[in-house]
Amino acid sequence: MRMWTARHVILLLALCGQHCWAQTGSADTTFRLLTYGLPRGDWQQAEQVVAQRWGISFHSVAGCIVSEHLRDSVKTVNDLVDARIRVKFGADWRARFDAEVEAEYSIIMEIISLVESLSYVKAKDEQLRSEGNGLYPVIILPDAGSYEVHLVGWGDVNGESAVVTYFKFEVDGKTRSVKLLSDRPTRD
Repeated sequence: MRMWTARHVILLLALCGQHCWAQTGSADTTFRLLTYGLPRGDWQQAEQVVAQRWGISFHSVAGCIVSEHLRDSVKTVNDLVDARIRVKFGADWRARFDAEVEAEYSIIMEIISLVESLSYVKAKDEQLRSEGNGLYPVIILPDAGSYEVHLVGWGDVNGESAVVTYFKFEVDGKTRSVKLLSDRPTRD
């Protein structure tokens, strides 16, 4: 009987994932690249926004401690996916993709700065920091040029400690106008 190694399983999952059929009977055309390592926060959010536009997804298969075998397996899968991406977008796809991510990252950082500069947000952040906490922005993938920003932190809701969304905003990607959607703390 043949023994399945992690490399075989990852390769099989990746290849199967490249040609999944939805209930509609159409092929999933998303290019799925495997990743490992610590998440990169705001940069990763920008990367997700651009990846969505390009039809690419990133799937984390491990944290920061990985074996050489896993690195080799991820490289094998990603080389196959990269070849397919090159066919669709050209040999310079990664440079163009990364440039778009940098531009998107700049937009996200500007949006976060706008939201964090609001006086009531500053006051809540100061209060939470005095308690050993703070507010942290989470960007929801933009829809029609509008970004939803959640400011989250640790807190109590209904007497239970949990991750809490303190504020929700909608920010127009072009005009940078900020609209408060909710300032009612909700448990995530």
